[in-house]
Amino acid sequence: MQKLIELVCSYFNITVNEFWVTRKRSNCDARKIVQLIAHENGMKITEIGILFNQHHSTIIHNLKQSVNFLEIDENFKNAYAYIKSKNVDLTVKSLKKQISTDELKALIELSFKAGQNNEVVKKQNLVKLYCEGLC
Repeated sequence: MQKLIELVCSYFNITVNEFWVTRKRSNCDARKIVQLIAHENGMKITEIGILFNQHHSTIIHNLKQSVNFLEIDENFKNAYAYIKSKNVDLTVKSLKKQISTDELKALIELSFKAGQNNEVVKKQNLVKLYCEGLC
């Protein structure tokens, strides 16, 4: 997943920190593309929600928006097509073992208890924990 996020960030010319925190349209589009690709490759909506620290209903809304954007927004469609064409070996596709949502939540809780107050750091660590647990 981290490689996918890095690829999307390089396409949109944003940093990983900007990917997580800003609400500019291009950054929101970047997050939506990652969510859409993750969902298309078998990641559950609740898992995506945990990864992005968003409610599952927000993920559902973003996925619906992404499908609409693919139909009407050329820039979004081009970005999505470019990123899909790179054939990033997605964590979800290359699962060697499954990790339950409860185990994932416990790992996240441990990282948050470590005294990290910065939201960006929390989200970056969440991605690392998620990838380490699934790879």
